[in-house]
Amino acid sequence: MSWIEEQEKLLQVNKLYYREPMESIQVHYIYVNINNYIEKITSEKILIENNRINKDNVLHISQEKCFNKKYFVKDIFSYIVDLEPENIQKYSKSENFEELSRGFLKVLPLNSDIVFVNSIFVFHSVNSLFFLLYESPVEVIQKPKSILKTEKKEKTEPSKKRVTIKIKDEIHRKTRKQL
Repeated sequence: MSWIEEQEKLLQVNKLYYREPMESIQVHYIYVNINNYIEKITSEKILIENNRINKDNVLHISQEKCFNKKYFVKDIFSYIVDLEPENIQKYSKSENFEELSRGFLKVLPLNSDIVFVNSIFVFHSVNSLFFLLYESPVEVIQKPKSILKTEKKEKTEPSKKRVTIKIKDEIHRKTRKQL
């Protein structure tokens, strides 16, 4: 929808209250470090097709934002204002505005399609998805042990190791002599 169409709809807001499908949604990625502090927040708009984001796209988004497995997606939340048109005036004049708004935040499953209900166009800019990404714990990486080095132990004799190196030409010569 162009900004001109949006402005015309806003001017006629007293007349037009009906639910419409969303074309796109704002997605916020919240990165939480190992100490449970928010490290950074990034946002982008994602297109919605047929009122849904399929699970393959959700998985792709999740993997793309994980920065080489430094983070993992722990939760996905949606904030969708799905009021009925006849309840807008009641909602806007309510003193329990915050309490009524809590019902719009929902936890979504990680491995399924995200399905959106139609909502009134004035709320399309407020509707959002939130991906909570947590930092992965640091893994202890063990150094590989050398086969030529020995641990320092008290021994009277120095240890000896044999190393055999085969060269391709020598192998060919031996096989030719046998023929």
